[in-house]
Amino acid sequence: MSRLHQLLREAEAAGLTFELKGDEVRAKAPAPPPPDLLARLREHRAELREHLARSGRAPLDEPPDRPPGVQRSALPDRWLFGIAASLGRALDAGAVQVPTAAGWLALLRPDAIRLEVAPRVVAELAQAGLLPPHLDRQTMTEAKR
Repeated sequence: MSRLHQLLREAEAAGLTFELKGDEVRAKAPAPPPPDLLARLREHRAELREHLARSGRAPLDEPPDRPPGVQRSALPDRWLFGIAASLGRALDAGAVQVPTAAGWLALLRPDAIRLEVAPRVVAELAQAGLLPPHLDRQTMTEAKR
């Protein structure tokens, strides 16, 4: 695991979320994070900026702006963006997809934490275009047979 991913895991454990505004990295936390963590994040600011720019994800706590002409009800709910963000963070941390019951999505993180998403939510994520494209949809449907 890269130093940046380890640092991001520590930041996530401390409740930090990150947002890229232009070239500026902004962090939010429910409580002040440890000073040594902030110092290490500052040291890796350029890497963090590149990671956020590459990931292409919206800030974890804000859905993307509404396109012109699209009604608010046509956009996925905020909780759906949160689930998609959790899946993205798990995959960034090295999680692998594992077989499970029909329609369910299961990811196993390197720290042995298992994430499971119900079939209805998987369908909503796919319909909204929020399901990570490299996930094996065959694994989610094989158990149906």
